[in-house]
Amino acid sequence: MKRVFGAVLCCAGVLTVPDVAEAYTCRLSPSGDSVIVKTGNAGITDLSCTVTCRFTTPQGPFAVTCTQTIPAGTPDWYVCVRPTAGKSVGALEGGEEKCAKPTARR
Repeated sequence: MKRVFGAVLCCAGVLTVPDVAEAYTCRLSPSGDSVIVKTGNAGITDLSCTVTCRFTTPQGPFAVTCTQTIPAGTPDWYVCVRPTAGKSVGALEGGEEKCAKPTARR
C-alpha cells in the first residue's frame, strides 16, 4: 500500500491540464464588407492560433486566414477583421483552427 501511495504522489505533480483553444467563430460584419474571426483560450499559457474561414461567393470560394497569439484565459478574442474585397460573401462553408504554444524568440 505504501508503494502505491508514493507512486501516486510522485506522479500527481506531473499531470497538467492541456492548453486548448475554444471554438472559433467566423462571421460577416453587419455591413457585410468584412469577415470577423474570433476565438478564445481557456488554457493557462498563451497559444499561437491560425484560423481559416471558408465562405461561398458567386465568384467561387473565398477564404480568410489569420494568425495571432491568443492570451491565456481569454474567452473571446478578436483574431482579425479582414475586408471582403468587394465580393458578395455568402454562407460559411467551413474552416479550421490550429493552435500551438508560441516558439520563443531568439
